[in-house]
Amino acid sequence: MPMVILDLATGLRCSELFALKWCDVLWDDLTLLVRRGIVTGVVSDVKTKYSNAGVPLDPALAEVLLNWQRKTLFKNPGDWVFASPFVAGKTPWYPWGVERRHIIPAGIRCGIGRIGWHSFRQTFRTLLDETGGSDEGAAGAHAPRGHPYHDERLRQGHGRKQARGAR
Repeated sequence: MPMVILDLATGLRCSELFALKWCDVLWDDLTLLVRRGIVTGVVSDVKTKYSNAGVPLDPALAEVLLNWQRKTLFKNPGDWVFASPFVAGKTPWYPWGVERRHIIPAGIRCGIGRIGWHSFRQTFRTLLDETGGSDEGAAGAHAPRGHPYHDERLRQGHGRKQARGAR
């Protein structure tokens, strides 16, 4: 599922992921522009000022997107990257429907339990932290900066809470 691969590799919010259009993919620069979000069918500006930054694409990730563009019926620059065939591509897939019908059951079948879009975002952040990556490099300059875990004070407070709970 290319949308899951893209989300895991970039840490995008699902509202940003589903609001991507093909014109947001700068193939020559290997960059993904996060320009908008979509929530319950309403398109708006991205959530934070940091979300407007271009997300560098690893060549392998760009290849996943290129393969998806070759397969989808909706491949014009103004089309949604994850356009829903149920409405002739006029809107993207509904993220919670994809999560409920595909992602949660797949997680349960694999024995990892109930997972969803936010699980992918958290996984990206954790991998970034554990590998010493910065918000500026590698798999996504976009790294979830708006995510509360980005704030060092909150991260330290979270660690203290866990330590207290372990006593």
